Amino acid sequence: MRRYPPYRRHTFDRPVGGHLKPDLLSIVESLFAVEQSRELWIAGVQEAASAMFGNGVASVFYDVSEDTLSLHAIHTLGVSDEVANMGRFDHTDAAYLPRVRDFYRSVMCAPQAVYAGWNQEYLERMAAQEIHDAVMINGLDASRVGVVSYLFSRQKINLTKDLQNTLERLAVHIASAITAAGRNHARP
Repeated sequence: MRRYPPYRRHTFDRPVGGHLKPDLLSIVESLFAVEQSRELWIAGVQEAASAMFGNGVASVFYDVSEDTLSLHAIHTLGVSDEVANMGRFDHTDAAYLPRVRDFYRSVMCAPQAVYAGWNQEYLERMAAQEIHDAVMINGLDASRVGVVSYLFSRQKINLTKDLQNTLERLAVHIASAITAAGRNHARP
């Protein structure tokens, strides 16, 4: 079993986009405000997480309990329509679905180079939107219902092992929040 260091109030090294440095406990608190509607819940989570890298957040509600990926919703904050449309395409195109499904079933946190490094066209289109890096945080509960959030950055992200461990812990909290909400937030 993987051992994690004890929690500490962790803020990131730099202020971003005029926001205060994000506090991970604020993000976790927003995750467990599950009494709200799905739209209000994800808006609160995205608002808390958006300052992390400062260039927007896209969250995908999905289900991989069957042999395919079922997309339930995409919510964005601070990203262009082009980026949102790219996300919709990647989650509905038959050529991408098996890769995305398998990735969502097995990975809790990954940098853009890992989840999209194979797709040069995607990387170029993201760069045209001034997104030069991103981190994916994936919360998947035991029923294989999940929410994955992509945190976008205008610059290269230094994803240290400590930061990756912290973000993986956030993924566990996302999965716990889905379970606490009775999976109502992940399904339509």
